[in-house]
Amino acid sequence: WADRFTWWMAIGHIVVGLALGLFVYRIHSWQAAAIAIGIWAPLTMVFNNHFASGTLPQLWSIAFLLLFLERFVARSVVWSTLLILIVVISHPITAALLIVTLLIVLPSYWINWQHLNTKERTLVQMITGSMVVIGSYIAYTYIIRGSVNLFWDGPHIGFQTLLTSEIAPWVLLSIPGWIIFQRICIMRPMTIALWNTLGLLTFALALNEQFGVDVWTY
Repeated sequence: WADRFTWWMAIGHIVVGLALGLFVYRIHSWQAAAIAIGIWAPLTMVFNNHFASGTLPQLWSIAFLLLFLERFVARSVVWSTLLILIVVISHPITAALLIVTLLIVLPSYWINWQHLNTKERTLVQMITGSMVVIGSYIAYTYIIRGSVNLFWDGPHIGFQTLLTSEIAPWVLLSIPGWIIFQRICIMRPMTIALWNTLGLLTFALALNEQFGVDVWTY
C-alpha cells in the first residue's frame, strides 16, 4: 500500500499539472499552458504541501476542480455538471469552496439571463439544478444528522514569514497575472465572475486567521 500510495500521489500531481495546462490553454495559448505546467511541476513541497501531508484526496480534487473550470469555459453542459458532482464527492473542503463560489455567482448569471446565449442558459440551469440537489443532500447530512467542524486547530504561519518564504514570488506574480486574466477573458463575463469569486474565497480561506476567524485556514 505504501508504494501504491506514493504512485497515486505522483500521478495526482501530474494530473493536476495537465488539468492546469488544459485550462490555461483553453483561455489563452499553448505557450501559457506550458509555463503554467512548468511552474506547477517542481512544487511538490512548501507551496503545495499535499506530499508532506499525504492528502491524496485533496490533491486529486484540485484536478477535478480545474477540469470543471476548463469545461465551464468551453460551455460544456454535460461535463460541467458531471464534474461539479465529482468535485463535491472528492474532498469536502474543495467541495465547499466550489459550492460557495457557485452560490455567489449564480444570481449574477440569472440577472444577466437576457445576455446569455442558448448554451449558456442551459449551463446555468443545469448548475442551478445541481446546487439544489447538493444543497438538499448537505442539509440532510450535516444539518439534520450531524455537525461540521469548520475551525482550524493546527499551527499558524505568520504573515511576515509568508512574505519572506518561497511562496512570496508566486504571490507577487499573481497580481499581474490577475490583471492579464481580466483582459484575456473580457469577452467571457461568466468566466471572470466565477474565477474572481473563486480566487477571493481561496485567498480568504488561506489567510483568514490574520483576521481572527480561523475557518479552514491553509
